Amino acid sequence: MYIGIILTLPEIIISIMACFILIIDLFISNKKRYINYYLTQATLILTILSLVYIAHYHATARFSLFHGALLFDFFSVELKTIIMLITIVIFIYSKKYMIYMDLFKAEYFVLCLLSILGMMIMISSGTFLSLYLGLELLSLPIYSLIIMNKNNTSAEASIKYFIMGSIASGIFLFGVSLVYGMTGSIELLLIKKLVMNHEVFSDITMQYGLVFIIAGLIFKFGAVPFHMWVPDVYEGSPISVTLFIGTIPKIAALGMSYRLIVNTFPSLYEELEFLFIITGMISLFIGNIFALSQTDIKRLLGYSAIAHVGFIFCGLVVSDVHEFGAVNFYVFVYVLASLGVFGVIITLSNEKEEASLISQFQGLGIAYPIIGIIMMIFLFSLAGVPPTAGFFAKFFILRNLISYGYIELALFAILMSVIGAFYYLKVIKTIFFDSLDEEIKIIGISKIGLIFLIMNGILVLFIGIFPYNFLKGCSI
Repeated sequence: MYIGIILTLPEIIISIMACFILIIDLFISNKKRYINYYLTQATLILTILSLVYIAHYHATARFSLFHGALLFDFFSVELKTIIMLITIVIFIYSKKYMIYMDLFKAEYFVLCLLSILGMMIMISSGTFLSLYLGLELLSLPIYSLIIMNKNNTSAEASIKYFIMGSIASGIFLFGVSLVYGMTGSIELLLIKKLVMNHEVFSDITMQYGLVFIIAGLIFKFGAVPFHMWVPDVYEGSPISVTLFIGTIPKIAALGMSYRLIVNTFPSLYEELEFLFIITGMISLFIGNIFALSQTDIKRLLGYSAIAHVGFIFCGLVVSDVHEFGAVNFYVFVYVLASLGVFGVIITLSNEKEEASLISQFQGLGIAYPIIGIIMMIFLFSLAGVPPTAGFFAKFFILRNLISYGYIELALFAILMSVIGAFYYLKVIKTIFFDSLDEEIKIIGISKIGLIFLIMNGILVLFIGIFPYNFLKGCSI
């Protein structure tokens, strides 16, 4: 009982504080809404402290709680800690923007906390029931976050995301029903044992079930064929919500993929390779080709996200139990670079409009050289240009592909990366070489947020200089 309370303390803190913030908002005036912001940040810091305590005293053991519903190991603690840290930075970046757009309210912070709670449950899931609960708890608050801006574009984006999410959830549940029908269990470790001991009598039914379950994973990553929502949601959401959607859910999806691939179906991994290859190749192609013609930077980053997810699935092709570190590294580096790019977009936004068009970045590098250089580092990392972290993120996955004999897939990924570099360089060209039409003001971010943005850029560069130390930390 005691160990169960300790291990679930991060989830308990998030749950209680989400309710507390919602209640205390009833008793404070509009002028004191900043209290909700600081309570949310305090919640995240307190959660990090509880995770550090768990990692210090229980890191070497694996625990199964609530009859296998939740699993706790060092990997889950690591992912949760990273989610908390990145969320703190997201709120620091977004503070002034949320005030401009009238999003600086308790409902916004509570929805974010509940979505984070869903991610934490996903990462620690030990059964398909808890995995589905986390999946839905992650998604449902985001539908509301998207539409909080109350314009037609946001409503359209929210509806598209909701419809696609409902379809993906139905497909996921159908796959779970097939697996349950063959094994009589929804517990991940028990299903793994039954499959490995050849106690499941219909391999073809298990494979069909596995494909439908992986479809839910594909949706959370935003890969083909469940990619249609990504550019529309990126474009239609407030930039602070886009920043939230475009970063930490990828880490939760990484945790979900680990539970499915390593904890549940390692013996059926060969059957998944073809699915991952097709998904990765088509996502790379569609994401990079469609991004070439975009003029809206949020929409461009949406298609870019699809392309990067394609690279992640190429990494999953050879990421069994022993090679999962390269995919971890790629996801973390991508999230850091995306965090910085959206942070710069927030910097140029104001109370009248978002800096959503690429043309609005004209002359940024001339007017504010430091911000321009930081943005260039982020874009270079997304493009995979050395010495940024993005180069080694792609290098480690390509190295694994070649070492396992997937040379054609590696060459295709390199070709798509070269094509993808064009639209990143187009933005860099606009920042440094296009004439300055009007005065640029960086009023969308606080001074503390600006300091964190610069530190974010330095970190991306630092990881690129010392990549192997971070790769070792990403290894499971």
